Amino acid sequence: AGITAGIDLALAMVESDYGPAVARRVARWMVVFLQRPGGQAQVSVWAESALPVTGGLRAIVDAVITDPGADHSIASMATRAAVS
Repeated sequence: AGITAGIDLALAMVESDYGPAVARRVARWMVVFLQRPGGQAQVSVWAESALPVTGGLRAIVDAVITDPGADHSIASMATRAAVS
């Protein structure tokens, strides 16, 4: 938890300063997750795809990747993204 938490923090700082594309390249180069999903899957979905940067859409993508079997109806996604 200690060292990997530091790596996670460093990647978050890279993403904040240089954007998600650069952070993904760094994560691939380091062979680590850009962001660790709760289930600790063996394949990083984050490093393989371009993620939205905006808060609402990012929250929806995070929720779907973290728990694909959950309720992802239009109504629940609108609530999560704080839109009507």
